[in-house]
Amino acid sequence: MARRITARIQKSLKQFSGIVVEAVERYSRHECAARAAALAYHLLFSLFPLLLFLVFFGSQFLEDASVEEFLFPYLETAMPAIADSVKRVVLQTLQARGSVGVIGGLLLLWSASGVFSVLTAALNTIWEAPARPYWRRRMIGVLAVILAGVLFLSSIPLSTLTSWARSQSNGSVQHYLGLLLDVVVLALLFWALYRILPNKHVDPNASLFGAGVAAVAWKIAQIGMVSYLSLGLTNYGLIYGSLASVVVLMIWSYLSGTILLYGAALAVTLEEERLEAAHARVGASQERGEEPPR
Repeated sequence: MARRITARIQKSLKQFSGIVVEAVERYSRHECAARAAALAYHLLFSLFPLLLFLVFFGSQFLEDASVEEFLFPYLETAMPAIADSVKRVVLQTLQARGSVGVIGGLLLLWSASGVFSVLTAALNTIWEAPARPYWRRRMIGVLAVILAGVLFLSSIPLSTLTSWARSQSNGSVQHYLGLLLDVVVLALLFWALYRILPNKHVDPNASLFGAGVAAVAWKIAQIGMVSYLSLGLTNYGLIYGSLASVVVLMIWSYLSGTILLYGAALAVTLEEERLEAAHARVGASQERGEEPPR
């Protein structure tokens, strides 16, 4: 029994390592490093319109102070070490422009959709799906921004619930509960992107696996980024001056894009492996004269 279990574990690890290596080759073959750089570049121009749109969208249902109260903690999680700078820009913009009107909200919606349009093109390339026309990519980007606003509003009750759950536990349990919730939310977000944006049917189980691996990797990268910057191993302010926050934002955006696209490559590789295994089973059944498994 122990030998069989050991053999199965070794076989599973061998299969997993093969999938990981093949995903790396797929990542390189589709030039995903350059596509991650393009994502970081477009995020630089889409980030603030996206945040301002979330404030505008949320203010239609909640008070402005409540929207900002729930939005800024997300910035601290998603943008380590530069959340304060981003918050200052958002607040200064809102104070200078006052409340955003309907036309301003539509313009913010269009500007924020650019990064999702680029992400759609990158995922289509990884899945080797046909490219959509430009106007359809932008419409999907607009819908993705609206979906982000809906998810932001729906996450507010969840934030209240998780805050209450953390208050009922001790410090260590709070820490690990927070990590687990962050990974679960990230995995669901990445899974939704993998399922919706590519222009073809995506296997839900394979895409969920890729999203889960990407979520864990993103959380590890976030912790590492915060630790690296807090240790003072490098001081971007001495080199880049007032542009230090922009440099850190670009580095973090590039790293996040790399993880997101590698998770997609992992999902495609697993999906193809499962299809090849299914075809092999069908071929073996036909050779034996049996009815193909369903």
